[in-house]
Amino acid sequence: MRTLNCLPPSLEPRATDFIPEMIETINSIIANGHAYVTGADVFFDVASLPGYGKLSGRGQEDNRWVWSLCCWTSRHE
Repeated sequence: MRTLNCLPPSLEPRATDFIPEMIETINSIIANGHAYVTGADVFFDVASLPGYGKLSGRGQEDNRWVWSLCCWTSRHE
């Protein structure tokens, strides 16, 4: 950080400290119809937001897998 002339962070939260909150948020997103479950994985369905991609100039594809964002993934072996 010094090399970049930046102050060190005052907090360094760990994602694992917030697992219950993440699960609650993801369940809300699913309940609102903006995410879908595939197996044990959850994906944000960008097609559920009509204006998604407008800023970047990209249109939405018919195939939801092209633009969907992973919210939660199970352990894959």
